[in-house]
Amino acid sequence: MGFWGRVCQQAMKRESACGDRARLVRMPIRHKFAAQTRAALLPRAQQCFQDKKPPVCSQEASLGVRAVIAQSLRFGDADLHVETATVMFVDIVESAMLIEADELTAVRRFIGLIQRCSIEAASFGGSVLERRGDGMLIRFAGARDACAFAIRCHALAKEESWIAADLLPIQFRIGINEDAVITDGEALFGAALNRAARVAALALPGTTQVVQRVREQLTEGIDGRFEDFGFAHVKHERLPIRTFAVRPTDEIVCAPPATAFEDLRARIAVLPPEIVAGGSGDLRLRQVYCNSLVSLLSRSLALRVVSKETMSALIGRANAIDLARDSLRCEYIVSSQMAISASTCVLHVQLHGSQPRAVLWQCSFNVSIAALLEPDCVAVAEVAAKALDFAAAQQLIRLNYERLPNIESQGLLLAGVGLLHRQHKVDFEKAKEIFEHLAERHPKNPLPYTWLAAWRVFNVTQSWFNDFETESRIAVSYAERALDLNAEAPLAHSVRGLVATNFERQFDVAERHFESALKVDDCDAMAWLHRGVSNAFIGDGDVAVKYTTEARRLSPLDPWRYYFDSLAASAAFAAADYKLAVECGLASLRANRFHLSTLRVLAMSYAELGDQKAACAYLERVLVAEPTLTVSRYLQRSPSAGSPMAMKCANALRKAGLTE
Repeated sequence: MGFWGRVCQQAMKRESACGDRARLVRMPIRHKFAAQTRAALLPRAQQCFQDKKPPVCSQEASLGVRAVIAQSLRFGDADLHVETATVMFVDIVESAMLIEADELTAVRRFIGLIQRCSIEAASFGGSVLERRGDGMLIRFAGARDACAFAIRCHALAKEESWIAADLLPIQFRIGINEDAVITDGEALFGAALNRAARVAALALPGTTQVVQRVREQLTEGIDGRFEDFGFAHVKHERLPIRTFAVRPTDEIVCAPPATAFEDLRARIAVLPPEIVAGGSGDLRLRQVYCNSLVSLLSRSLALRVVSKETMSALIGRANAIDLARDSLRCEYIVSSQMAISASTCVLHVQLHGSQPRAVLWQCSFNVSIAALLEPDCVAVAEVAAKALDFAAAQQLIRLNYERLPNIESQGLLLAGVGLLHRQHKVDFEKAKEIFEHLAERHPKNPLPYTWLAAWRVFNVTQSWFNDFETESRIAVSYAERALDLNAEAPLAHSVRGLVATNFERQFDVAERHFESALKVDDCDAMAWLHRGVSNAFIGDGDVAVKYTTEARRLSPLDPWRYYFDSLAASAAFAAADYKLAVECGLASLRANRFHLSTLRVLAMSYAELGDQKAACAYLERVLVAEPTLTVSRYLQRSPSAGSPMAMKCANALRKAGLTE
């Protein structure tokens, strides 16, 4: 609090007879009425400080002061607005201990390190809001910049400690939060600032902790390594906050190397187009265009297309082309720029080769937004045809692809799928509401019914159901409804195969649906994944591992990578490769610690490896989520019930300590 703030506070403490003093304690002195307020308070403040006696304050004088302050507050409200901000809180670990060891040296080190971090923050788009002796509060334009700077701060602290090797090392705790704040154009106000400090307090020394909203904007292997720390109660928060630890990554995650199972077709990636003109609502239009182009390219027999989910992780990155070429091993990359007006869109498209700065082909299209939303858009088809001509000389095969008929529904569907994979009960139920709403809005579209069927499978996997037979009947109904609407939809076939596996235990039926999905789109990572786990349930572990490996190769940076890793762990368990099962299971758990299937397969794998302590620990976590689980209950609902694979799983659970 500044000098005039203290003046106001002391004056009002002496004026208890006038009442309503709380309004003056934190008055906004910076506003243009501050001079009038100071003039009104100065005589009373001087009397307070000099005589140390309560001033005689007339009712007229008191009312005059309040009128000036009320006018100031009205001016402030007119200037305030709400916006979303990414805020980082940086704090030095055990600063008091460092000062106690050598006060002057510690203070000099603090000042030097904090100043260096403050200077470098600008190069990451950061703006320092507040500096203190052992930390600072910084605002960033987005989560990626904040995360990158957090990793840089830890590196600077290590450099400083290496230089002062004979002294105690300095480490940071960093918390990153993103939420709505109130601002007057200069300062920020609101709980989001305090929450960043609370999140920082949860971090281990030398690490960064982020909230879930920030984590969802970051990509594993590119922005850092992430570990789910679950929910934590923090001071002044009514509900617990889910946080993730962030650690630096030494190298970019690359697609697995080619094996005998992988055919050697050239890989092509479609980068999400860059919006060079248009509003924020056009971001969803960008996704519709990208999905359409990927769907068309996927029909080529000469190319293998990187999934659109993986490529979405590269949105907004300046080196996206290099990342696609080097980390995903793509021979061809399609990049686009999109300028959008009220009703038209100008597309500038380039096809890049495997060599840096090699542009094989480029062209511009002027197309209406209505035409761009059509399944047989001429401009998108021409982009795909030209790319195929230059990359593989293969004529384009046109097709109808899955997409809700308007942008708003498309965004709603994506939100529902995101909530489905959060594995939190409240979010999970919200996903169901979204899918049901979309089914009512678009009764002739297969996508809402497909995801409603998938929702039932996840509901049983997480043990959130009441009656297995009811869940089975509803899931089959939704899956069949989706196929009735579009018998060629790859996702509908993939989910129908999943339902046949998990509910009906008809593995031959499931295999036919997976084959149908891959016949339409052999780059459908989800179909490969579900096909792999279906083979795992019948005990064909080697084939299961091949299929799940193919799925992970097709989408190495998938936003739901935890799900891919979890099913890959199940496939490895079926193949008796328990070390691989543990590796995949732990990778899944780091991204999502609440997926029950991952915890079960880890308990079984550790039991088979003879690590009884670890097996019991993971089984305990399973029982926390599902206290009524027994071996007999597991066998009743297991997709592999009655098979040798089911007995293998049951024996492993017994070894881990599960009761009959």
